[in-house]
Amino acid sequence: MSRKPVYSTKLIGSHATRFIREMPDGGSFFPCLPSNAVQSPNHVTEEHTTRNARIESEERRLKAVGATATDDEIGRVLKGLDE
Repeated sequence: MSRKPVYSTKLIGSHATRFIREMPDGGSFFPCLPSNAVQSPNHVTEEHTTRNARIESEERRLKAVGATATDDEIGRVLKGLDE
């Protein structure tokens, strides 16, 4: 059985937003999003790479790509909290 590769940062964000959607009204929880995107930038997406293409230093660009991916997922979670 083969599986489609999944970007872990996006997977964590998806699980968090689903958890929030499925929470009963008035329920409480402590959100923890352990993204490894900045620490392990060798698994980057084309979308995030393109958005940071202007950064000349490869090392800095890879860190920025990871930060962008993490920021996008935090944004998804915050949007889920507002809904």
